Amino acid sequence: MAMVSITIENGANSASLVKESDNDSIREAIVNLMNLILVVEHYSVWIGDPDSQNRIPCIKAIRTVSKLGLREAKLLNDDLSLGGIKNIPGLVIHKDQYSEVYGILSQWFKQVELRPL
Repeated sequence: MAMVSITIENGANSASLVKESDNDSIREAIVNLMNLILVVEHYSVWIGDPDSQNRIPCIKAIRTVSKLGLREAKLLNDDLSLGGIKNIPGLVIHKDQYSEVYGILSQWFKQVELRPL
């Protein structure tokens, strides 16, 4: 495992990544950041491995970025506690929201992926 911090800037667009992960995951994250800056306009949001000691903040983070109801956010968080990675239903973000959404979710989830559409 390695801790990597990357900032990519291109004119008015910039994105940052701070992640502890293996090389393949870091490589995928770098590609996603490059796509953000260069091409992609919209992303779907995938999360996994919630902080088991902080269930309520995890649910709040889901609700903050997605506007899901309390029940839906609880069900999603509980499903994620069983393992795997899942798409946040109905959430598509614009590239301008990338850093904000990633920052909110990465505080409480060990896996956060913003996949280009």
